[in-house]
Amino acid sequence: LPVPPCTMKLRQLSNFGAQVLNFNTCTDTPHTPLLQLLAQHKVLVFPDQYWDEKDQVEFTTRHFGQPLKHINRATGKQPEVFAVTNTVEETAGLGCKTLPFHSDLSYRKFPGSTSMLYAVTVPSNNYTYWTDLHKAWEGLPTELKNKLRTCTMRHVHPEAKMNVAAEQPVVQPIVIKHPITGLPSLYVTRHFSTCILDSAGNELPDSQEILEQLWAQLEERPEYRYEHCWSVGDVVVWDNLNTAHFRPAFDNNSVRLLNRTQVRLSEETAPFFG
Repeated sequence: LPVPPCTMKLRQLSNFGAQVLNFNTCTDTPHTPLLQLLAQHKVLVFPDQYWDEKDQVEFTTRHFGQPLKHINRATGKQPEVFAVTNTVEETAGLGCKTLPFHSDLSYRKFPGSTSMLYAVTVPSNNYTYWTDLHKAWEGLPTELKNKLRTCTMRHVHPEAKMNVAAEQPVVQPIVIKHPITGLPSLYVTRHFSTCILDSAGNELPDSQEILEQLWAQLEERPEYRYEHCWSVGDVVVWDNLNTAHFRPAFDNNSVRLLNRTQVRLSEETAPFFG
């Protein structure tokens, strides 16, 4: 039987991001590759999906790349699926506390590129916030941008066992060029960024002061932000090279379970790192 044409439609979200409608995530092939659409829109939302973990791994692989087993731990049945939940000990499921703005795996030599969350169980009025790192960079004062172009940032996970000894120290550019769009992004996170280094690798005397200014770009500019209120069946995919995300704390008496898959950059796909 002939394959029916894909009738996918995109609905623009606030500030950035797109909701993907009329798309069967198990069978449809879009006219424009989803990875290209993701680079353009930064966040893609697929509502009303009902997956098992195998479906999620297959969708991730087919459209965004091979998902990896979470560093040091995995709580799903599929080794590539990490359960973001408060139903297990916090060190395994990330608990219910605030997770400050971050880009996934920035503390690794080759960081996360694409991340995906599938909402299995969520409390009412439960949000995740994304901020546009390209707009954050463009919105900085010109003098500060010129100063930072040759600087780098040290990234460290606050949980020591998550830092891979063979990769230390992990130092990333402060401004990165997106491999698909070519646009610059401010690659900084409150959760993992610890200090700013000059071109010789020395910490800037005003590193902390500048960090506070950069973090404010992520946290205090609602015009750069997409706010997602979770519903069961939501699939949200985001590009870690042009967004950072933040999860506020929530009531630990509520059950929250989102299954995550993660694609990571490699030496071939990250020529702008290192």
